[in-house]
Amino acid sequence: MAATGENRWPPAGRNRWPLTHAYPTPAQGWTCFACTTPSGRRLGGDIYTLASLLWNTPNRGRTFHELRERLDELFGIRRD
Repeated sequence: MAATGENRWPPAGRNRWPLTHAYPTPAQGWTCFACTTPSGRRLGGDIYTLASLLWNTPNRGRTFHELRERLDELFGIRRD
């Protein structure tokens, strides 16, 4: 666990094997095999979880809607 109690991202440097896997379906999501949550579990989840970590934006409340809008723009999704 990181001293700050935050999620741990993989260490920098070259790795022989891939550390992150995106599964075939959105329901399966993704997993980082070198990342851990504060409780020690592997880090993973859905596209919103991944985007919130990459963009350092919470994926709850008002900021979730901002995150979703940013993803919609990135992937060319229009919501009516």
